[in-house]
Amino acid sequence: MDIAPKYAGMVMGISNTAGTIAGVIGVAMTGYILDHEGGAQVLG
Repeated sequence: MDIAPKYAGMVMGISNTAGTIAGVIGVAMTGYILDHEGGAQVLG
């Protein structure tokens, strides 16, 4: 952020959005896999 302080806010917003979307999709996919692919065997 020291290199381009003019765009620091925009870059941080984009990176935080990408991280949040990845987190939401990851949780949703984990739930789907456990529900439809035999979560009982996966969890023991």
